[in-house]
Amino acid sequence: MRKLCVVLVFLFNVITCIGCSHDHKHMYGEWVITETGHYRSLICDECSQPTVEDPHIDNDGDLLCDICNYKLKDNNTCSVNHIYNEGTYIPPIEQTPGDVGDMLYTCSVCEYEEIVNLPQVFSFAITFGFDGYYNSSTGELRNGYNEELNVECKTTLHLTNEELYKIYGIFYLGSIINNTNNINVSEDLIEPSYTIKISYSINYEERNFNIYGASYIDIEEWQEGYNIGYAYYKVLKDYILSSEEYKNLPPNTNLYE
Repeated sequence: MRKLCVVLVFLFNVITCIGCSHDHKHMYGEWVITETGHYRSLICDECSQPTVEDPHIDNDGDLLCDICNYKLKDNNTCSVNHIYNEGTYIPPIEQTPGDVGDMLYTCSVCEYEEIVNLPQVFSFAITFGFDGYYNSSTGELRNGYNEELNVECKTTLHLTNEELYKIYGIFYLGSIINNTNNINVSEDLIEPSYTIKISYSINYEERNFNIYGASYIDIEEWQEGYNIGYAYYKVLKDYILSSEEYKNLPPNTNLYE
């Protein structure tokens, strides 16, 4: 449910003024909002009651103050999974051998920033469906064999260095980088099932792991966490299945892409 917005207008409240000899109406002005709290300015002519700043309150965890709607920052413990932007490339300050620069990612919720140091060499290979496969180091892209046409669905897709850096950032933020453990997505596999294989090379160091799952599975069902499933699907959808090379493959009878 959306939070009711606090309308910052002049208000009149009837209260008992502490320190005054009689009851009267206080006149409050606009809200004064700071990084740490908020208060309403007091413009009462009959007393000089000091204003007290109350701290921001965020009971629903949406990083907006429940009283004044101020956008809070929590750079250490975002109340939800960080939602990063596409990233900004930061070139190296000096032409140091082996330094190809960094990627800066900013969370759109809490503005937390993550800097990813890019490897000098990065490549990856993933499988999808039954026979779908892509290897960025060779450009090999295939999606099974069409027996009706008697043709292998195979072509090449060469990604640019910039695209590879973006994919590295997606893998990094999705907690895939440095992961070497096999993952079981679901204990109750729906036939037919398959194994997704992910391998990658960072500065010539190879890492591999398998994800055991079903032919179709919602991203929320990934037991190892939302981020790994999101990273896998984003790379598959944005860089492979949406490529012209993949779209131009011969039609495939494989029902489980």
